[in-house]
Amino acid sequence: MNFKFFKTKFTLYLLFWLGTSCFFYKEGKSEVSLLKQDQKTSISNSDSGIKQGNSQSLLSRNLLQEDEFATGWKKKSPSKAFLLSLALPGTGQIYSGDKTKGKLFLSAEAVWWGSFWLFKTLGNWKEEDYKNFAAARAGVNLEGKPEDFFSNLSFYSSRDEYNQFTRLYNGPTEPIYPEDDLWNWEWESTEMRLKYRDLRNQSKTFDRRALYSVGAAILSRIVSGLDAARTAKKYNQKKSLEQAGWEFHPQLDFSKSGLKWKLLCKKSF
Repeated sequence: MNFKFFKTKFTLYLLFWLGTSCFFYKEGKSEVSLLKQDQKTSISNSDSGIKQGNSQSLLSRNLLQEDEFATGWKKKSPSKAFLLSLALPGTGQIYSGDKTKGKLFLSAEAVWWGSFWLFKTLGNWKEEDYKNFAAARAGVNLEGKPEDFFSNLSFYSSRDEYNQFTRLYNGPTEPIYPEDDLWNWEWESTEMRLKYRDLRNQSKTFDRRALYSVGAAILSRIVSGLDAARTAKKYNQKKSLEQAGWEFHPQLDFSKSGLKWKLLCKKSF
């Protein structure tokens, strides 16, 4: 009897323990499942947030690009274009978008300064020629002589002739050349003096052309600067009209009545 009661009681405890274990096992398993699901959800939300952030960043980037595309150009400064071409002709035109005129002005600048160098070099060569010729044909001492001395050599056959004419026409108080070997000259013939004059005139002609080249370079800078400022203004006006949807196309029509010029205007909507 006691043995049966003990057996029954043990069986009940065993069943209760098994039932409790199964219950807690299911609860623990469900909690683990919920925890994993929460982790997956948080990871998914995090990925979604990153993707959303990337999408927003990409959208912002696209909007910025669209804005830049909508503008599509940068305004040119006429004053900057003027100063650029004033410093170096053609650079203001290139800055303002007209490379063709820029290259033309740059080429002209190269021509002017190339001409200056060429004419100055030729003038110096001719100067050496006429001075050496004077030393050889008139016995001139070249050391320390001013420019007017070499000019007088062209018109007077000797120092004595120059002194006589100076005293005669300008009076006895007019300065004359000292009567010593340092300032003496006497041409072998009138032909030699005229040849000397021709060499000296050639030298002076080259010097004047070199000076004209510098003047042309300065004038080119002014013209290029004014044109560059005008080109920058035209560039800004053209781009503003294009942005507003306006297009202008000049046309030439050849007909029996003659040549006609037309300006075609278009407006985009």
